Amino acid sequence: MLKAYKGSCAMTGCELEPVLEAAHIHPYQGDKTDVISNGLLLRADIHTLFDLGLIWIEPTNLSIRISERLRKCSEYASLDQTPLTLPESVSDHPSQAALEFRLNSKQMRQLEPKTENL
Repeated sequence: MLKAYKGSCAMTGCELEPVLEAAHIHPYQGDKTDVISNGLLLRADIHTLFDLGLIWIEPTNLSIRISERLRKCSEYASLDQTPLTLPESVSDHPSQAALEFRLNSKQMRQLEPKTENL
């Protein structure tokens, strides 16, 4: 993952290797999901927010989206609607199917905070 993303967070561009982590897009289910196209190299805090469903990737245009909760009150607001940094190799680009699965999964919908509760 470090090599594919040239040691840089796909969302923030952070190059500080000790804080970079490989994040699965579709939950890990053995070797078939343990591929570069099912992952993103993310800074640790971004990885946590991604897993919580507070930051996600729009599958159609590969832009970063953030929840209303983050948009209102955090330094993460500047990431909203910015393009994801992609690996050079097209075969390593995030899988659109995995991104769609994540966006549409029941887990994602349950984790997205409701705006009326903010």
